Amino acid sequence: VSLAEARKDGSHLLMLAERHTFKALQLSETCSYAHLINGRRMQLLYDRANSAGVDETTLVASKQLAAYESAIRCNPRLGEAYEGAGLCHQREGQLEEAAELLMTAVSLQAKQPLMPFEWFATIL
Repeated sequence: VSLAEARKDGSHLLMLAERHTFKALQLSETCSYAHLINGRRMQLLYDRANSAGVDETTLVASKQLAAYESAIRCNPRLGEAYEGAGLCHQREGQLEEAAELLMTAVSLQAKQPLMPFEWFATIL
């Protein structure tokens, strides 16, 4: 089973997410949420590839980690990106790196508002 076949067997939502994150990154490489969503999309792809026995999971895992690292570079206060990167390191058995990233995520997420100001302003 190839990576392309693992993509096809699944949901159109994965392909839709891929298209939208690609468009967002074309508009701005500094869009931290696009990188974050790309990392999450790569997690879904990794899970599918892994369950299908695809040999390319290492490639998917490295792209996933790169997406989270890009999100962190774009927005160093985005706790979700640290969480994603930490879980990537944990999956690979790199527990010291994972612990450091996950502790950063917890620290940052504790300081985050429940709702972004832009959403609050829209609701009013």
